[in-house]
This record gives sequence, structure tokens and C-alpha cells, in this order.
Amino acid sequence: MAANDILPQLGSIKVADLTYSEIDRLHRRITKRGSPYRANRVVALLSKAMSLAVRWQMRDDNPARGIERNQEDKRERFLSTDEFARLSDALCRARRPAGL
Repeated sequence: MAANDILPQLGSIKVADLTYSEIDRLHRRITKRGSPYRANRVVALLSKAMSLAVRWQMRDDNPARGIERNQEDKRERFLSTDEFARLSDALCRARRPAGL
């Protein structure tokens, strides 16, 4: 995410100069290209990075805080028959702890 989404758009901006509007613009741009979940993850990554910047006294605030995230629907996924067979094979080959 850093290499593909953040650095191309925000890489030339110093940490201390990064603004809420620049992060919000990046979030909207990623959302518009059809990746709302990824847009949310990019904002989460930037928020963590900016929280660390605050802790390390590189900035006074976190400009990623308050960015309105895209709604995410709960997803449920089940293993296919092939995936389940491979998982079962891998578990059978795995070493068992002593005493089991």
C-alpha cells in the first residue's frame, strides 16, 4: 500500500506538512477507482504512521483522524473442496506436539 498508493501521491510531502485534505483526497481517489476496502486500509496505515509521528514529536496532530471511511459489508468466505483438501493434507503432514 505504501509503495503503490501512498508514496506516488504523497511521497514528496514532508510528514510535518501533510494535511487532512491531502489524505482525504487520496482516500476518495482510491475509492473512485473501485477499491473502497483498500482505501480504508490506506487511511488506517496513514493514521498509524501519523500517530507514530505524533509520538516521535514530528507533528502535533494526526491528519488522518476523522477521515470518513467507506462502509464495509461483512464478508463470509468458505473453503472450496480443493482448498479444504489441501488444508487437510497440510495439517496431516504437520508435526504434532509431543504427547498428542
